[in-house]
Amino acid sequence: MPGKNEWRPIPNSTQELAIDTRVDQTLFCGTRGCGKTASQLALFRSMAAKSDDRCVGMIIDTDYKSLDNLIQHAHRIYRGAGRFKSSRADYYWLFPNGPRLLFRAIRGVDGCKTYLGDDIAFLGFNELTKYPNLDVYNTMMASLRVSADAGIKTKVFSTTNPFGIGKLAVKRKFIDPVPYGVPYIDKVEIPWLDNKVHIERKSIMSLRGNYAENPYFTKADIANLLQGVEDDPAKYAAWVLCDWDAAGGDGLFSNLWQRDVHVLPDFPIPHEWYIDRAFDWGSSTPFSIGWFARSNGDDVHHNGETISLPRGSVVQFAEWYGCPKDRNGKLAIGTNKGLELTPRGIAHGIKIREGKWLESGMIRKRPAAGAADTQINHKVRADIATIAKTMGQYGVHWLPCYKASGSVIQGIQAIRNGLQSALKRDHNGFYVQRKCQATIETLPFLEKEDEDIAPDQEDHAFDMIRYRLLKRGATKPADISFPRAAKFGY
Repeated sequence: MPGKNEWRPIPNSTQELAIDTRVDQTLFCGTRGCGKTASQLALFRSMAAKSDDRCVGMIIDTDYKSLDNLIQHAHRIYRGAGRFKSSRADYYWLFPNGPRLLFRAIRGVDGCKTYLGDDIAFLGFNELTKYPNLDVYNTMMASLRVSADAGIKTKVFSTTNPFGIGKLAVKRKFIDPVPYGVPYIDKVEIPWLDNKVHIERKSIMSLRGNYAENPYFTKADIANLLQGVEDDPAKYAAWVLCDWDAAGGDGLFSNLWQRDVHVLPDFPIPHEWYIDRAFDWGSSTPFSIGWFARSNGDDVHHNGETISLPRGSVVQFAEWYGCPKDRNGKLAIGTNKGLELTPRGIAHGIKIREGKWLESGMIRKRPAAGAADTQINHKVRADIATIAKTMGQYGVHWLPCYKASGSVIQGIQAIRNGLQSALKRDHNGFYVQRKCQATIETLPFLEKEDEDIAPDQEDHAFDMIRYRLLKRGATKPADISFPRAAKFGY
C-alpha cells in the first residue's frame, strides 16, 4: 500500500493510464499542466520497486539547466524512496534496493557515444520536440537492454507538447500512424546469418493529456497560462490545445499560414501561365525541386470548381523531394535523410516527370529554366564537370539563385509577403497545390532564431521556394531591393 506521503497519479486520468503503459515506447503529449513529467518519473519508480541494481534508467534533455525542473519533481515524486546524488558530471537518484535513475544532457548524436556500452532499462526523453530530428532517440535505443535473468521489461517514455524544432519528426512517428491510446507495431526486416527474418520490433503509442484533468492546476494557473499565450497563436495551439496540425512553434510563417487559403486543388496549369522550376541541391540530405506557375489572372475551371487567382500569383504545382520512403510508402519527411542520387539521376528524373505531365495535360509546355542553389556551380576538380553542367548535358538547365549576404532574411520576407498577399487576395500571392506534400509538411513549421531561420531544420523546400520568389521577374516584395540582373545572370 502507498505510504501517507507517497505521490499518487490523478485517478481516472491520462496520467494514470500513462504510468500503467504496456507498450515499449510511449509518447505522453498534452497541454501544459497535465502531469507529463510526474508520469515519466512515476513510471520508473514503479519499475524500480520491483527490481534491483540491474534496473538503470536515464532521463535525457538537451542541457542540464532544463533537467533542474525534473530533479525538483523527483524530490516530490520519490519522497521517502531513496536520495538524490550529484557530483560534477553525475546526477542520479538512488533507490534503496539498488536501481538508479540518471539525469543526462545530450545535445546531439555525438553525445550518445558515452552511453552506447551501457545497459539501460528505462529511457526517458524530456520534451522530445527540442531535438531537430529523432537521431538521438534512435541512437540511444542501442543502449536499451538488460540481462536476460533480470526480469525487467525495457521501456521508453517521452514527454512533449507540439512546440519545438522537432515537431514534424515526432508527429510522423507517434501522432500520424494511429489515434491516441491505440498501440501500433513497428516491424522491421533484419539480417540473421544467411537469411532475413521479420520481427516485431516495438509497440508504440501516444497519449494526450489536458490540464482540465489535473485538480491541482488551479483556475489561477489556467489564467496565467492563457495570459502567457494570448498574443501568440502558435503557443496557444501547442500549450492550450495540444494541436499538432496547427502551424506552431516560434514560427517564421505560423501567424500567416492558413491551409484553407494557401493550399489549392491539384488543377492542370493553363497554357497561358508562365511555368518554371527551382532547385535546392542535396545528396546525403534531401534535395528539393519545385515546379511553379504564375497566374495571368484568368479563372481556372476544374472538376466543377472555379479557381480565381489575381494576376501575378505564384502557385507551386508539383515537387520532387529527394528523401527515402518509410515502411508505409510515404516520404520519410522529418528524418532529413537524402537519396544520394547523382546529378545525372536527378536530371533524368526531372525529364521523366515533365514528360509524363505533358502527356497527361497537367502542363502544356516545358518549364523554363529556374533558379537553383549556387552550390551546383562549384567546381571541385578541373577534370570533373559541375553539377549544373552535368544536368545541362541531359537537357535540364538552371539559373543561379540570388544568394548574396542577407538573402535568407530577404527570402523569408518574400515568402511572408506572398502568404500575406494570398490572405488579402492580392496580386503576388503564394499558393501550393495539395500534392506538394513536403512543402505543406515542412514550410509552416519552420522556426526562427531572431529574424533568421533556426539551424538544424528540414528547410530544403523553404530554400527552393525562396530561390524561386527571389528570382528576377518573380514575386518581388516592395521592401526587398534586387541586384542588377547582369550580375546574377538573369
